Amino acid sequence: MSIANSEPAADGRRRRVLALALATVALAICQMVLKSSSIFSSPMEKELVLSDPSPYFAIFAPLFISVASTVSGAFACLLFGILSDRLGARHVLTLLMVLAGAGLLGMTFVRSLEQFLVASIILNVSSAAQPVVAAYVCPFYSPHHRGTALGILFGAAVIERFLLGVAFRIGINKSGAPLPTAADALALFIMTMAVTFWVLSSFVRRPLRKHRREQDDTTRLPRRTRSPRAGFRQGTHSERHPFKRVRLWRFSLYYFYLLGGLGISLEAIPVYLSKHAELGISTIVLVPAGLVISAGFCWIVGGFLSDKVGAHRVLHVIFPLSIAAALALSALAQTQIAVSGSITGISVFVFIGIVAVIIAALTIGAAAVFNLIAAWYPKRFGTAAGLVSMMPMLGSVVLGLALGSAANLTNLFLLQSAIGGLCMLVLYVSESDSEPHHETADEISRIFS
Repeated sequence: MSIANSEPAADGRRRRVLALALATVALAICQMVLKSSSIFSSPMEKELVLSDPSPYFAIFAPLFISVASTVSGAFACLLFGILSDRLGARHVLTLLMVLAGAGLLGMTFVRSLEQFLVASIILNVSSAAQPVVAAYVCPFYSPHHRGTALGILFGAAVIERFLLGVAFRIGINKSGAPLPTAADALALFIMTMAVTFWVLSSFVRRPLRKHRREQDDTTRLPRRTRSPRAGFRQGTHSERHPFKRVRLWRFSLYYFYLLGGLGISLEAIPVYLSKHAELGISTIVLVPAGLVISAGFCWIVGGFLSDKVGAHRVLHVIFPLSIAAALALSALAQTQIAVSGSITGISVFVFIGIVAVIIAALTIGAAAVFNLIAAWYPKRFGTAAGLVSMMPMLGSVVLGLALGSAANLTNLFLLQSAIGGLCMLVLYVSESDSEPHHETADEISRIFS
């Protein structure tokens, strides 16, 4: 009897591991394409812009292309998240990888800015991979282990993307291949991996319908407060109309702050280190690389903690911690600017240490937010995750324009702490109105206790 029961358990464990591994590699490849595409697009865009004699064209064309690509990638998160719920995340993820390869391949054939814009938009569609891979992985895990699985998914993808990007750049430098040839090779690699993912994922059977129904049965009310069909009606309305729920927009605000603050922190490190002439180029390169890798491990820790102690408890800790660290760094920078006129008076170890604390807190919180989405919207996870993932990309356009006028890091981290304070206020106010009515008693005690 025990042998018969162990075989399905072992088979389910193999399916979960294989699905998680395939999704991690696919997400890492899509993210690597977005990061590495600047190698090919920047020289080509500069050449096309300089070919036009108008000075206004040279100023506004790059800005328009950048904004259009970012906005298209943001709305692609929502669109492909919805499609992953309707068509299946496996099909949509394969399509995304093919589109990423096609957009990169199209970069080598553009002859005008219009063609370049179309290729950039197609390439940036691959930024929608995050909600799609999360929607692919979630059905394989029970509610009590989804946070850990999502943390491993995003954390390992960050590390793999960094290593793949470094390997690709080293390969270009060592081979001496021209950029169009390297772009064609990378596009061929991506499309090959798309076919590989499609074939290998066909061997990964999804959980049985009955098992998924048991896992996702999070729409019932506690026994003493529900009518016979009230939980079903409310749960169905919440699942079918996620955009009408204020809760989902709160999650989007949290994720906007967490990923936006993470981007600000990672951008601040090279700016600060470049002002120290005594530091070598290796230090300026290796310190951000180490922080990126540590952020990947913090994703994993955040997912694990959100399963063990509850996602809201994690947010209760990381919001004050990240805000306090950002304010401390801003105060230090302001003091040094007032004394010496520069931020270089801050110790390198102090600056890097505080930024490392901010990055760790933000990545742990980001993993907790995705666990909340999985708990509240198990049947519409792709749609909800698509909306939440869209907000940081749209916000990057606004923050980019706002931070473009920032004179120093003081303004930058002050803005970050202000957004974090708003998120913390919303978190406390929303919990005070006792909103969660759609969870099981076990989920309520696990997440909101």
